[in-house]
Amino acid sequence: MLRMKRHHVIGIIASLSVLLLYFLIMILFNPLNMALLQFSSMWYWILLLSLGFGIQVGLFAFIRQQNKINSGTLIVSGTTSIGSMIACCVHHVSDIAPILGLSVVAIFFSKYQVPFILLGLFSNMIGILMMFRIIKNCGIKTNSKSINNINKYNIDFLIKVIALLGIISIILSIGFIINGGF
Repeated sequence: MLRMKRHHVIGIIASLSVLLLYFLIMILFNPLNMALLQFSSMWYWILLLSLGFGIQVGLFAFIRQQNKINSGTLIVSGTTSIGSMIACCVHHVSDIAPILGLSVVAIFFSKYQVPFILLGLFSNMIGILMMFRIIKNCGIKTNSKSINNINKYNIDFLIKVIALLGIISIILSIGFIINGGF
């Protein structure tokens, strides 16, 4: 039987929790068939966001178990996770905004849904890299050869590259929307 480590279980639970939150929000404000239709049209975005968040939380739990870092470092990386989660779900404001009489807000969030999702994805990537940086800086060793090999990479440079790619992607997607795309 496969024995999973605690941080793996926590990561899987976090990932599934994002999916559950997505479906709860969708089902709360839409019929079930509409929620399933939206999921089928955007499953790849939703699963990527969920997976990224789960990896981030799993790494966070692993680092936390090591007790080798100060809480300030964890707060910074945890904030990135929270930001990613907010960016993941903020486009669903368009589901409830008309009910509250905020039609303009609903139009804005549904029109710019892809840039918000991209923001969530790039936040996830940066958060994961921040976790790797903590592992590297604290000299934490694991049973995973691939994680132990992160010492070979300049993680600060990778964070900057991902941030730049994220900004460029979001700007391009907004430009595409303004020019009639999506």
